[in-house]
Amino acid sequence: MNDPYSPSVAQRIRDLPRAGIRIIFDEAQKYPDAIHLEIGQPDFPTPAPICDAAAAAMRAGETRYTPNPGTLALRADIAQAVHRDHQVTITPDEIVVTTGGMGALATGIEAILNPGDEILLPDPGWPNYAMQVICAGGTPTYYDLDARQGYQPDPAQIAQRITPRTRAILVNSPSNPTGGILTHPIVEEILALAEKHNLLIISDEVYDRIVFDNTFTSFLRAENRDRVIYINSFSKTYAMTGWRIGYLIAPRAIASEVAKLQEVYCACACSVSQAAARAALRLPQSQVKEMVQRYDTRRTVLTSILTAGGVPHFQPRGTFFLMADISGTRLDSQDFALQLLHEQKVAVAPGQTFGRNARQNIRLAFAVRDDLLATAGQRLVEFIAKHTH
Repeated sequence: MNDPYSPSVAQRIRDLPRAGIRIIFDEAQKYPDAIHLEIGQPDFPTPAPICDAAAAAMRAGETRYTPNPGTLALRADIAQAVHRDHQVTITPDEIVVTTGGMGALATGIEAILNPGDEILLPDPGWPNYAMQVICAGGTPTYYDLDARQGYQPDPAQIAQRITPRTRAILVNSPSNPTGGILTHPIVEEILALAEKHNLLIISDEVYDRIVFDNTFTSFLRAENRDRVIYINSFSKTYAMTGWRIGYLIAPRAIASEVAKLQEVYCACACSVSQAAARAALRLPQSQVKEMVQRYDTRRTVLTSILTAGGVPHFQPRGTFFLMADISGTRLDSQDFALQLLHEQKVAVAPGQTFGRNARQNIRLAFAVRDDLLATAGQRLVEFIAKHTH
């Protein structure tokens, strides 16, 4: 039966596709013993000092509204951390603390788009990017990431996709879903493109601390400050996904408009989470490195099983995601994920939700215990062998 209220819903919202990740996640709730490789979140507990700081803040009555862009203390701490990590001097008025990295992306995108403006997005890429552009009244366009090229974009192709309506190029390195990291020369070429065509760069770097083999190159640097909207989050690095705390760094003229949007949508990020974020920035970096080392071990566990089972896959350079090739099964990636869940009780993300270039892939999140990961990997190999023609 048709929903009698659907004509009242905005067309662009009705047309938003639901992310395949959540479809699988919801279906997996039917199986209490399912192994979850579809959702990208750390399985580690939030470090105790962060939780202690949040409790102390609550006891001290820090449970009220904060300024729209976040507390001055947290923004100053973020500026100090950015200077430490990137040797870039940032002032607090260039920082907006948001409700997770999602909040930073959504408000950052909305602040720069006029109706019909385009943003170039990676394909494959996180599906929320396109959804956020559409919700802001813009038009998503795409540039290709090819597994055969290590998921590195071709700057010449990006240049060909730029039109008079293009407002920004969105980049995500380390990448969800591919686990790829943009090389230093590619970063420089994309920045040069932005300069040549007077475009902004929206750089999603929420996985910048989860890096294994490569040296990571940030888009945030002193000479390009006027072109870069930098997105980061406490969710992945500090196992704080449920705390919903992230931030955006942008030129003051953009940051002030993003702060205005905070007033529209949420007033401010959670005050207690902001106190927790300050503790996260003071956490010994050795604790972060220990988590990354665990992910690296799990990466080895999973890739070893896939290699032994003859399953083609991309060796991730960062994040806790791996893209596996399922083209030999001739199954649609959504059907593959559903059948795998029903037959083997393993939940994975269907590649098609990340774009047309991932239709013959699945994304695996190796953010679960080693023993569960090994079991899931073996079940996956058996399933692929059974369904390969």
